[in-house]
Amino acid sequence: MLVATGLPRMASRVLVRLFLTDSGSLTAADLVGQLRVSPASVSKAVGYLEELDVVRRERDPRRRRERYVVDDDVWLRAWTRDTRSTANWADTARRGVAVVGADTPAGVRLDRMGDFFATLSADMASGPAGVEDALTLLAALMHAGAPADAGRLAAGLGWPVERVTEALRHAEPQRLTPAQRTALAR
Repeated sequence: MLVATGLPRMASRVLVRLFLTDSGSLTAADLVGQLRVSPASVSKAVGYLEELDVVRRERDPRRRRERYVVDDDVWLRAWTRDTRSTANWADTARRGVAVVGADTPAGVRLDRMGDFFATLSADMASGPAGVEDALTLLAALMHAGAPADAGRLAAGLGWPVERVTEALRHAEPQRLTPAQRTALAR
């Protein structure tokens, strides 16, 4: 499965081996022995996984060796890194618009690309909580039965106005899945 998502084969094997250990950590010698590969293969795979922020090195002072570790925060670190990378795509695309001109076909494509990655980055930064807030806000609006401004919604939900504004942004029709649109239409 990891290889199918684009992770190199050896990096996938190292990551899986680390996840399957009770401690979540192994030395290079452990990985070489268990995977029956060369130390260079392990070193290259670990280096790649470190770049992705899914593996980190720890010094074992008793044995004077490094241990490669996956811990409970691995996916949060990877998500944060990906969120920054997605924001960088948006910024780079927008800078490209300034270079080629907004009125050129390339500028239009770059502008759309920048909008897409900016939206994706904002959604990634807010995570599932943003979607949950949007659904809560939509339910509150339906329950109220009448339009309400952000201040009134914030007071009714006990939220800051900024949270209501962000939830409204997430509730925009183009952001909802077809199933969510159907549920709201009922």
